[in-house]
Amino acid sequence: MIAGMALAGSQQLATADSNVRLARAWHLATFVVGAFGLAVQLWIAATHDLTYDGVVFSTHVRLWNVLSFFTIWSNILVTVVAYLLTRAPRRTGGIFQVFRLASLVMITITGVIYALVLAPLWDPTGWQRVADQTLHYAVPVLAVVGYLLFGGQGSPGRPSGGRCSSH
Repeated sequence: MIAGMALAGSQQLATADSNVRLARAWHLATFVVGAFGLAVQLWIAATHDLTYDGVVFSTHVRLWNVLSFFTIWSNILVTVVAYLLTRAPRRTGGIFQVFRLASLVMITITGVIYALVLAPLWDPTGWQRVADQTLHYAVPVLAVVGYLLFGGQGSPGRPSGGRCSSH
């Protein structure tokens, strides 16, 4: 009986270790895809002219302009959270959970609004299409699926063993 309990315990530890490795790999993929999408978008802003009413904007203005988009900030937050989760997949804590939930809500809004409202308005090509698809589709899917799969103990999206907390 004791041997059976020890075997069951070691199997649970092996499963937990496997889940941590899988979570770490998922969050690393989310981080890499997010960082790639952001880097491509910043490269485009830095190297391609932006004109409005015949005025060509400087590189500094174009980069500043990129930082004015909700899509960019939602992807930055998701990428930072994914990096932190790659380092510590079981990370918890009130402040971290606030940022994780904020990133999830923001990236969900980004994906849904873009797909339903904004995508039909333009048809990007080349590297702009790569950045567009990465920041509006790939990262939102990776972030939401990652949260559903690896939300973590006590996080807002997962039950915490039946305990309820008001703070």
